[in-house]
Amino acid sequence: MFLVVLWIATAVVVVMGVRPPSDHQLVQWSLRFNVLVDASTKNWLSSRLRRARAIRWLSFAVGINIGMLPMYMNVIDVERAAEYSNQLTAQAPFAIAAFGAVLAELTIASRPSGLRSAGLVTRHWADYVERLWLVVIACTLPISLIAAWVAAVRDVGWGWLWVGPVASAVGVLAATVGVRVVVNRPAIDTDTDMRRIDDALRADGAHHVVGAAVAVAGIAACSSVSHALAPSLLGLIPALGSWALIGVWHGIACNTRWNVDQARLQHA
Repeated sequence: MFLVVLWIATAVVVVMGVRPPSDHQLVQWSLRFNVLVDASTKNWLSSRLRRARAIRWLSFAVGINIGMLPMYMNVIDVERAAEYSNQLTAQAPFAIAAFGAVLAELTIASRPSGLRSAGLVTRHWADYVERLWLVVIACTLPISLIAAWVAAVRDVGWGWLWVGPVASAVGVLAATVGVRVVVNRPAIDTDTDMRRIDDALRADGAHHVVGAAVAVAGIAACSSVSHALAPSLLGLIPALGSWALIGVWHGIACNTRWNVDQARLQHA
């Protein structure tokens, strides 16, 4: 019964991911990034948002099913199910979601065809996403390493403790590669209106990448800290922190308002 519910949920995620954005969603997107979406750009923008969302949601669906491997093994071979219940499968949904966010930005990158003109535009990471989140992601790696080392010394062995630092490193790598792809990919057009929409797409992608990276790196750090703490009520703090980070992920990726022109003026 649990697997049937999982498959139904997976199908819902896939269907919602591949659906094109509605007119209301396009309006909300334009308000969020302070750009004008008119009839001439609506279909073009919708196709790119749909493609990126489909890749991100499909990746998350795959990650959820990998994370549920212990439940699959309960049906296939119940005696081996415990072998698949570990930190690696627990981190899979978030790590694969971060990979999907980066992959989505790689698919949007395309060289313009036909007659082209050169333009000199200086782009910075801070044009598209808050630098604070990049610092947070970077800080999770030493936290994971120290906490995992403390737990390994206490338990006299690493076991699966290496997963936390590796997952934090995956978050750092995803944020670094993903935002770099966003910043450096070729511009779609030199027209002012199209350039602003292109910048809004970059900001949207950067927020999705950074949101997923915060989730995977932060949850990995919380997992390492929880293993480092002796069994007590203090262990509830990193556990609650993991759930809070899922909310932070959604807030960064889907709710944060961003104006590229305004961000650019702050360090002009």
